[in-house]
Amino acid sequence: MQVSNPNVRRHLRWPPSLSLLFALLVLAGLLFPRGASGASLEVLAAWGSLGAGPGQFNSPSAVAVDVDGNAYVADSFNHRLQSFDSAGAFVAKWGTLGSAAGQFRFPVGVSTGPLGEVYVAEGSPNHRIQVFGDPPPTIPDLIESVDGLALPHGIENSLKAKLRAAAASFERGQLVPTAHQLNALLAEIAALSGKKIEDDDAGNLTAEVEAPLRALACLS
Repeated sequence: MQVSNPNVRRHLRWPPSLSLLFALLVLAGLLFPRGASGASLEVLAAWGSLGAGPGQFNSPSAVAVDVDGNAYVADSFNHRLQSFDSAGAFVAKWGTLGSAAGQFRFPVGVSTGPLGEVYVAEGSPNHRIQVFGDPPPTIPDLIESVDGLALPHGIENSLKAKLRAAAASFERGQLVPTAHQLNALLAEIAALSGKKIEDDDAGNLTAEVEAPLRALACLS
């Protein structure tokens, strides 16, 4: 009868196939990633600590970065979202524990969209995705902006006519004609910029018109 001795070390060997696989993964950089230069990747920045204060975390589970370099972090066990600038400085936090709009229960995922909106996925028990962001200006908003420019009567009427036509097309569900009419409005603004419309006013109005155009592109 053989009695095993727990003090005797056993030398374990990997099967040759596993050893070869490990070596290949190392060479491919999948186990120990390296930068483009071949050097090991370095930590570029780090921020945060355990807690519930601004810039602190309790089990951060996801991060997303928008086109401006701002970072959004799903702070799961604090039931909130936090945002930081490109340097890692705290910007804002929102959300509390709950199931109402704007509240969270264990947010586990976050992503950003083309219009700057932020999508947040929640785990149990809410099982939902919430979208946050600034809504694009509506056609009535744009008409008010035109009113505020004190333009010559004929130009003001022309711009408003295109806006009303775009609004009518949108109400009928005709997205392509709506986009064409808004693009025609942009072309008219560009032609008048620096002549009948001040450059700054034309730039601001252009930015306002482009926002619903981007929203239309997402709906198309």
